[in-house]
Amino acid sequence: MPIYENDTQQAEAAFDSLIGTIPGVNTDRLEDWKAHARYLADADAEALTAQGFNASADACYRKLLGDFGSLFQEMEQKYAGSAAAIINYRAEYLPNELLPAADWIHNGGTVEEAHEMADAGAFELGAFVSRGAKVLTQAELDAMHARHTLYELDQPDGVRADFSGQVLDGLFFDGMSFPCASFIGAAVERCSMDGGSFIDCNFRGAHFYDVTARYTDFDGSKFIGASLEKCVFTQAILQRARFEGASIESCKFDQADMEGVDFSQTEAAHTTGLGAFAKSPEMKMGGG
Repeated sequence: MPIYENDTQQAEAAFDSLIGTIPGVNTDRLEDWKAHARYLADADAEALTAQGFNASADACYRKLLGDFGSLFQEMEQKYAGSAAAIINYRAEYLPNELLPAADWIHNGGTVEEAHEMADAGAFELGAFVSRGAKVLTQAELDAMHARHTLYELDQPDGVRADFSGQVLDGLFFDGMSFPCASFIGAAVERCSMDGGSFIDCNFRGAHFYDVTARYTDFDGSKFIGASLEKCVFTQAILQRARFEGASIESCKFDQADMEGVDFSQTEAAHTTGLGAFAKSPEMKMGGG
């Protein structure tokens, strides 16, 4: 599928046309796919700009449409009718769960593996280990924190922390400060982040499970497209945080400071402490 450099509408039309040719695909979810691509494009453009590259979100968006289209086309060619079943299976979890499957193939994984893993639901919680992601140890975390602190102080040997795509399981972030760190696509499981500072961090597409973050500062952080399950954000600072397209299940936000939070298109269930946000038409509430 060509990537149109000067005409986003033409790229969208080509994307719609390609997906529409695959038998059985749930075309009602095309807007969800494209909305997710827009979120990713914004973050990718921001990341590239930080690295000194010139890239617009519009150009990134066109490329993502091309990548997604190529992925679906390749799966259709390999599996004919069964590809539609895979795509519809993933569509039930969009926008949060499409990117890992695309990542798997574009990072060298095979379509056969993607097929098997999608059927097994492996692109959910356990997918990060399955696809060879790095599992961080406490000693490595402590060392990263030391280097990030030097980075914040503009000292030699300082390195901004990047946890993107890594597995953070059972680690203690208590009291640590990681402003502007990247956690894109990370699996954050059974971690304690109490009293920490994660101002302006990027948690896009990350998966949080059984995390405690009481009294923790997430001012201005992005949780776009992230999933949060059984997490505690009691009395956390979430001012200006962005949760667009996120999925929240069985979490606690009691007494958290949520001034200016964006919960657009967020799905939440069995979650407490959301206050007036729970009644917002922009948030989809389920459970209690």
